[in-house]
Amino acid sequence: MKRLILLSLLIAVVCLTVTSWTTLSHETSTKAPQNVFVPDCPPPFPNASPRPVDVSCGNEGVFEGNATEAHRAQNRAKNSFCAKGSTATVGTDPILTTVTTYDILQAKVVENGIDFGGSANLPEDREALKNIATNAAGVSIGEGSYVVFVGFMLDAHPTSKESVSCQNGTVGFLDIHISLARTKNADLCRTIGAEIIPHFRPASWPRLYYAEHYEEIKRHPLRLKGHLFFDASHHPCGDPNMTTHDPLRRSDWEIHPVYSIDVCSNTTLAGCSANNETVWTAFDQWITSQ
Repeated sequence: MKRLILLSLLIAVVCLTVTSWTTLSHETSTKAPQNVFVPDCPPPFPNASPRPVDVSCGNEGVFEGNATEAHRAQNRAKNSFCAKGSTATVGTDPILTTVTTYDILQAKVVENGIDFGGSANLPEDREALKNIATNAAGVSIGEGSYVVFVGFMLDAHPTSKESVSCQNGTVGFLDIHISLARTKNADLCRTIGAEIIPHFRPASWPRLYYAEHYEEIKRHPLRLKGHLFFDASHHPCGDPNMTTHDPLRRSDWEIHPVYSIDVCSNTTLAGCSANNETVWTAFDQWITSQ
């Protein structure tokens, strides 16, 4: 009930923001936004509030081509805040994943003959991606699962404009891509990906890729929780059909969107168990203490 109330309040805030834009458009002849983002579940961030992208770039984005239902469904999945953990509750009890989990998930896609590899070759039915595999503990996992991963950040940067960003290349509309691995010097083809979407994004999170603390962040394992997503637009490393347009990573499965980022006080994975809350600090707090 509390989640429903919060979601209703957030939608009301977005609507009020759009209303103010509409009023402004009548006064200044500025076109009011028509493509509003409406969260499918309450945003999982503390003190979440809408940003400019939320009143002008909706859940499906804007297409210049391949505006198929499969492509629209993939964009909706990229923007989902409704991931469910091991107890089937949104945003609680995250399912632990390792790099092997992402390899198994990729193999299951191939085994089940699910389409991937380009924007014109996306799964027609994303239901087939749900509970497609199990993790090391035997818990069912697939697209829509709420998962956690611990690893070192090898790279972080804003992505390029695309349909889900409404073809807008400004930083406030772009995802932030993170490459994560179990070792600090891993090859990018051994990494898994995570994406921070711009919608309701905490203001401090772009500092992940700022030069000021970039190297220090890379020294500490990060704990990311979020929505497990299959990015069917690409091929992973090792796929015979991989091209230079595909990102370097071990699997097309990624955490997208990221719901939370924590920094470990230690600098080794052995000292950074996902379940040991005493070693983790929320990124928002950690970055302001540097």
